Amino acid sequence: MSDKFTIINLLNKLAVEQKLTWKIKSAYGNGTGKNLLEVLIYSLPQQIRKGQIVFEAGTGQVMAIQYSGFKAAAAENIVDMLLDVINFEKHRKAADGDLKKAVSAY
Repeated sequence: MSDKFTIINLLNKLAVEQKLTWKIKSAYGNGTGKNLLEVLIYSLPQQIRKGQIVFEAGTGQVMAIQYSGFKAAAAENIVDMLLDVINFEKHRKAADGDLKKAVSAY
């Protein structure tokens, strides 16, 4: 897949901004060229699994996603999905900050 550096850069961006770690592993290969890769995302420092994205290595098509609190429909490709997850985390972080400010005002 030609977007492999983009995928890695987006995963690194997500990891640094949200204090996460990630790994990619092969989930399935059927010998006919279809190879599914699985991205596992963990929170730090507890190493609790926060998300899982399965996509086809050749096309980047997302097959499945599970991500803590993320309820949107799966994007068509892995790059779009990672951008959606990054934006989701940014909005969640901003909402958490607003909630803390509101609570501290009382």
